[in-house]
Amino acid sequence: MLKRILKKIIISILTFEAKLILKKYQPKIIAITGSVGKTSTKDAVAAVLKSKFSVRESQKSYNSEIGVPLTIIGAETGWHKPSKWLAAIFKGMVLLLKKKKYPDILVLEMGADRPGDIERFAGWIKPRVVVMTALGEIPVHVEFFSGLEAVAKEKSKIIRPLGNDDWAIFNNDDKSVSEMRDKTKAGVLAFGMGEGADILGSNYHIIYRKDKKTGLEIPEGITFKADFKGSSVPVRLANTFGRHHVYAALAALAVGVSQNLNLVEISESLSLYSAPPGRLKLIE
Repeated sequence: MLKRILKKIIISILTFEAKLILKKYQPKIIAITGSVGKTSTKDAVAAVLKSKFSVRESQKSYNSEIGVPLTIIGAETGWHKPSKWLAAIFKGMVLLLKKKKYPDILVLEMGADRPGDIERFAGWIKPRVVVMTALGEIPVHVEFFSGLEAVAKEKSKIIRPLGNDDWAIFNNDDKSVSEMRDKTKAGVLAFGMGEGADILGSNYHIIYRKDKKTGLEIPEGITFKADFKGSSVPVRLANTFGRHHVYAALAALAVGVSQNLNLVEISESLSLYSAPPGRLKLIE
């Protein structure tokens, strides 16, 4: 009981600080949501934007009610160490009391474990760009919702407040996600590997190298072609494989385009993308 009370107090303090920090520094916020591929997409988007902007992204899949404020403050979770929680609160106070260097862009991973989660975030986060990854046939945490439609409705609450100058970026290959494009006033970019995508991925294959000692062909990454408005670029992602990383990269391409980066710049930046641990990341 006491731990729950303390947790609520800490969350309230950090969230209060985070709201004031956003008001003071006014960074552009890019929100990543969906049920599949959020962390990979967040990392790919950050890799692209860091070539031109000062960027901070959510760390270690922190997408909970406490993870978003921590990212805004730039602090780590305290887990079971009270001193770390106090340090996070103190860091937030310093940002408010003094003028500190702050990122131009925050890339925030935002999950919805239960009904109302996204709505609570949307009330004060106010993103300028939202990336909707995928829901899949059986979304994560669907047990807390009445079904897929309820999950989609909850996720769509983050795009409804977007204005005409904002961007909503959708996975065109996920039916539940692509149907959300009519629920926003923002500019829309759709990515995918199927017909109808604005940012279209194709020619996906695994890259191999020959091991000098054994002579065996060893995978070292993936490559694919990305097309947008008649222009094409090759994209190479090192030390990883799997189509889900193609979708993460396509989403990052769409974000880059929305921020006026050209395809060549974006493709070069994606060479720095590092897959999150446990997501088909190649290791020696």
